[in-house]
Amino acid sequence: MQRQPTESIQPELNDRNSGRIIAAARIGGVVSAVHVAVFLLRLETDPSVTRQWQLLIISAHTVMMLLFAVWGTAAWRLRIQGSGGRGIPLLSHSIYLAILLIGSAIAAFDQLVTSAITPFLVGNVVAGLLLTIPALPAAIYHLAAFAVFAFLIPLFQANPAVVLSNQVNGITAAGLGMLLSGTLWRSTRIRLQQEQQIRQQNASLEEAVATRDRFLSIVSHDLRSPLSGFLGLTQYLADERDHLTQTQLDKIIHSLHISAEMLYQLLENLLTWSQSQQGMIRVEAVPVNLQTALQKNIDTYAVAARQSNISLQLNCPAHLEIRTDPHMLDTIVRNLLSNALKHTPGGGNIRLAVQQHSNEVRITCQDSGSGMSAGLLSSLFDLDKQTIAATSGSSIDGIASGSIGSGLGLILCHDFIERLGGQLSVASREGQGSSFSFNLPLDMA
Repeated sequence: MQRQPTESIQPELNDRNSGRIIAAARIGGVVSAVHVAVFLLRLETDPSVTRQWQLLIISAHTVMMLLFAVWGTAAWRLRIQGSGGRGIPLLSHSIYLAILLIGSAIAAFDQLVTSAITPFLVGNVVAGLLLTIPALPAAIYHLAAFAVFAFLIPLFQANPAVVLSNQVNGITAAGLGMLLSGTLWRSTRIRLQQEQQIRQQNASLEEAVATRDRFLSIVSHDLRSPLSGFLGLTQYLADERDHLTQTQLDKIIHSLHISAEMLYQLLENLLTWSQSQQGMIRVEAVPVNLQTALQKNIDTYAVAARQSNISLQLNCPAHLEIRTDPHMLDTIVRNLLSNALKHTPGGGNIRLAVQQHSNEVRITCQDSGSGMSAGLLSSLFDLDKQTIAATSGSSIDGIASGSIGSGLGLILCHDFIERLGGQLSVASREGQGSSFSFNLPLDMA
């Protein structure tokens, strides 16, 4: 089954119909003016059936000249205003029906001098080919025009046999118009839908390429710094191992461990982000004891925080339970704690606090770290503008001095919090630490 595009094809139809109306108004106005001029030049002076017919034709084409002028002006103004709205569809439908009715009237007038119904046939063909409207209303308009045609013919044609013949031929003409209109509508709709699908596929492809480029950019920037630091420490250890004290060795081993943990965290974030971009991660809400979940993540970083003389605190009601996705919650809290540890110097503190409101909880991760500038804060969750500030990582004095700058973890937090029905907010000033807060519903539907 063909997948339907998410966009509406109406703007394209409006643009197509308005352009055709403007072109038809120019051509039709000239043709009607020529008809009026020719009939005026050959207008008989003596009262007769022929003169009556000529006057009716002149009147009909004069009306058509005025209508073409009005239609063209209206289509031009609506086209300038844009392809949206209902103005052009209403104008298209009214012109479609008017062309059919005028063709019926002129064909009836012609019965005064001929048995041909050429104007009715031309009206059905022109309307069917000129404007693209849905098949059902088009069929109704053709049937309505035929009803008017069948009613008017006997009024101007005295021969019953000719009347019957013309009415039967009129059915054929109306059927031909419906066939042309339906075919045009179907082919145009399919073509426009295919064009939309191509545009959507191109947009998806461009987004996929951009996502790939951003992914590769993150990998190249974020892996280079911790790997350089890791290599620097091992090189230092190899060169100076005979001259290092046990205390220095302990610091180097600690720094190597921290670098390895950061590399693992980064690689896990890269994998999670890649899976999220591909739609492979689904939200599965289950009951979660919030204190237990948060304490588990704090315990993960307790050793690193203690070795760097950073205080980790948790303030959460003991029996508070929410319904959410525990894996996404772990990813959020783990990244917020990791980010706080990377930017908090020795002797600092990190506090994880929970506040319960009527139908939601608010979780805040506050640190006494270096804080962020206004420029970095404004682009914190924009992958295209993410600023990657990495140090060499060769220091052995602690986490903060050898930290890596990766915005991917925070972008993951922002994405997962929104998918869990919450919002993330950040408050930070340079030299005064940062505070990341997010709210989650107590019971995620």
